[in-house]
Amino acid sequence: MFEPRRSHIESRREFERNLNLLREYMVKGKVNISRNIDGVSRIKNGFKSARALPNQRIDLTTINESVRLMANTVAQQTFNNESQDEE
Repeated sequence: MFEPRRSHIESRREFERNLNLLREYMVKGKVNISRNIDGVSRIKNGFKSARALPNQRIDLTTINESVRLMANTVAQQTFNNESQDEE
């Protein structure tokens, strides 16, 4: 039967997973930021301003909307690719 796609993050743990997935994909070179995109400086500044808490968790107050959007998009595309591979 049809299962609706999730459109929101349900927990802090899931959001941190998305951010870590984005970081992993950027290190591996699977995600690149094009210079032709409007607001490239905002995205780059968002990555630079992200900070960790003393317990090594991500300080969510330092994540801007550009980084949040990119992390959630990468996670959603990864989820869609995995579900297509299962079929």
